Amino acid sequence: WRTHSVQQLTETYEKCLAGKYKFFISTPCIEFWLLFHLCPNIKKTYSNNLDDILDNGKVSSSHSYTSKIVSDLAGHAKKISKKIFETKYLDNIDNAIVQCETEFITDIKRLIGNDSCEKSRKGELGSNLPELFKLLREDLNV
Repeated sequence: WRTHSVQQLTETYEKCLAGKYKFFISTPCIEFWLLFHLCPNIKKTYSNNLDDILDNGKVSSSHSYTSKIVSDLAGHAKKISKKIFETKYLDNIDNAIVQCETEFITDIKRLIGNDSCEKSRKGELGSNLPELFKLLREDLNV
């Protein structure tokens, strides 16, 4: 379920801080960030599946648990066409930002997790990608 260890993520985050770079992460995966665009209330809709989303186990040769949910909801495979992006994701960025910031974790250290036990190594469900989109908007004066 995890391609990088807590140690690797922590070291990368610390190098980013030292170099004055931003660090962005979605836990358990980028597809979780995409789910914010597709589901207006993840906590309610998937209340019985949040642990499965965090575990994000492989469910097929081409999907993890979370990527399968996203694929089914949006009607696309791993690759997202321009049309799907525009109809399913682009108009829902603000909703994704609000839901992420109000319902899930945005703190980098909590998203990375720690090595104190197996559960904490997974980090907590969430993303700090709302910060990236706010920065992009500032740069674009949107």
